[in-house]
Amino acid sequence: MSWRSHGTSSNDSLIDALEKNNLIASRDVVGKAMRKVDRKWYVESADANEAYEDHPLPIGSNATISAPHMHAACLELVHDRVTENARVLDVGSGSGYLTSCFAAILDHHDSYAAGSIRAEEVEDRRPGLSDTKYPIVVGVEHIKDLVDFSIENTKKDGKGKYLQ
Repeated sequence: MSWRSHGTSSNDSLIDALEKNNLIASRDVVGKAMRKVDRKWYVESADANEAYEDHPLPIGSNATISAPHMHAACLELVHDRVTENARVLDVGSGSGYLTSCFAAILDHHDSYAAGSIRAEEVEDRRPGLSDTKYPIVVGVEHIKDLVDFSIENTKKDGKGKYLQ
C-alpha cells in the first residue's frame, strides 16, 4: 500500500492514510512524531497540498525528500530503540523532516524546564555529547544549502527548540 497513502489537504489526512494502509502502527510514530511534524514545512513545492502526497519531492540541490511511507517505515523500525536517553544520528538529513520526527519522539523538553533537577544537572555539568543525561538528535548533511534549508524548515514548523 505504499505509494497509495496520499493525504488530501492536511498532515493529519496523510497520517490517517498511512495508518489505514498499516504503514504506521506505533503510537510514538503516529502521535509523537508524524502528526507533530508537518511535512509541508520540509518540502520545496509551489503546491502545499503536494506535501501530503505519498511520493518523493524535490528539496533543491538535486536532492529529494523521501516519500512519507519511507519515513514511516524508518520510524517504525527504530521507535522502540529511541528511548529517553537515546542518541540519534540522521545521516543525509536533507530538509530536516526525519530529524525533526526523531526529535519529536524524544521531546521531553518539559522534563528539562528551568528549575527541574535534571535541568540543573545539565547546566551544572556542561556535558559533552558522550556523557549527557538527555536525548540528542543530530542531523548530518554535507550540502550547505540543505543545511540552511533544514534549519529554516525546522523553525517554520515551530520546532526551533530542536536546534538548541
